[in-house]
Amino acid sequence: MGEHFRWHFRCIFPRFLANHKKWSDKLPEFFHKKGKKRFLQDRVKRPGWPLLFGVALLIPVLMYIFHLHYRGYPAVSFWSYYKTYYLGMTAEPAHWIGPAWPDLNFGHLWFIENSLFYSLVYLLCTLVMKTKKAVGTAAQSAPTHTGIVLFAAALSLITFIVRIWFPIDHWIGLFGFIQMEVAHIPQYISFFVLGIMAYRRNWLQQLPARTGKVWLAVGVILAVLCYLGFAPAIQGGLSLRAFIYPFYEAFECTGLIIGLLYLFRTFFNTSSSLSKSLAQNTYAVYIIHIPVLVAFQYAFLHVALSVYLLFTCFSINLLTFSFGSQQSKR
Repeated sequence: MGEHFRWHFRCIFPRFLANHKKWSDKLPEFFHKKGKKRFLQDRVKRPGWPLLFGVALLIPVLMYIFHLHYRGYPAVSFWSYYKTYYLGMTAEPAHWIGPAWPDLNFGHLWFIENSLFYSLVYLLCTLVMKTKKAVGTAAQSAPTHTGIVLFAAALSLITFIVRIWFPIDHWIGLFGFIQMEVAHIPQYISFFVLGIMAYRRNWLQQLPARTGKVWLAVGVILAVLCYLGFAPAIQGGLSLRAFIYPFYEAFECTGLIIGLLYLFRTFFNTSSSLSKSLAQNTYAVYIIHIPVLVAFQYAFLHVALSVYLLFTCFSINLLTFSFGSQQSKR
């Protein structure tokens, strides 16, 4: 159940918002106003340095801790681990338990890497099609219930087919270095494209209140059923359950995206100094939150507290330290 919500709220919803709100500087608007050179510089520079820092230092530290405590191999120095196991400068050891050889990976920064990849694909497609149309100005009617249902159904079928061969949590290295989980690629790409279309056609402002309410209800009901343990979760394969689950995912995710956008447009379309400050720091917090969480977990490793109390302590400390450390730099 935790994995179910992790994918939807951390990965798919931001894919849609990345092309509509300031979350990624309104990608289409930035390209058309600033031009391809500045667009390319921004897309490479902003995620490029964090990715380089993460792969070269942040992720190796986390993987080194994992190597020492959970693999059962003899203890080695960090530098020895870095050369041997992380960069793979020697042959793969016998009986290597993985999950892959070598340990070199992007960790949680795969999301930034994928966003960079999608941005570059957008740039390429725009250049090939030579799009000059102004964005965010041509208001068109938002999709109807029929259109939304057809979209979610088509996405479900494609996802089901993909997961026959690529189940959830099966990762590949596209072109040898782009870390991707193929099982969710149909969702990522479709919502990324929809985010662009929504901005170009001004769908957020055109969305009828009735449509927003209906799909908010759909998303919330499916989310509650998931929390109650009724979601037919399965990683993939060729079975009735594997066929149903992508439909559950697609309709829940579509419902929550439409419904929450309507909800916040109608009732929470305001900002404060606190919300602005938090918004300015979310990118940096995303980058550092995993090592901070790991550090707190080790600090509380031998503390005899209930799971719920530990969860509360972790949450408060993680949020306070992550956002506080970024705010102190300003």
